Amino acid sequence: MMYAGETGIALFPATTENPAPGPVHANATIMRHLAFHVDRANFLRAQAELRGRGILVTFEDHQIAHSIYFHDPDGYEIELTTYELDAVA
Repeated sequence: MMYAGETGIALFPATTENPAPGPVHANATIMRHLAFHVDRANFLRAQAELRGRGILVTFEDHQIAHSIYFHDPDGYEIELTTYELDAVA
């Protein structure tokens, strides 16, 4: 986890010793998962927007945070996380 003021980014290592290749294109990197911290209102808004666009979203309750996961058009996994657990996702 890295923070600068109110902005944070979480970097995750590969989950296996020999991870599958990442998305293939001229500017590909080895990053496969990018997470963003959002407030509850934007967490709920993002779910509605993504589902409204027909994008598959999965939800996970991490006990201290709620996250949704989806893939961008290049195949990268994007995570939106909120620590505001006042409402059910």
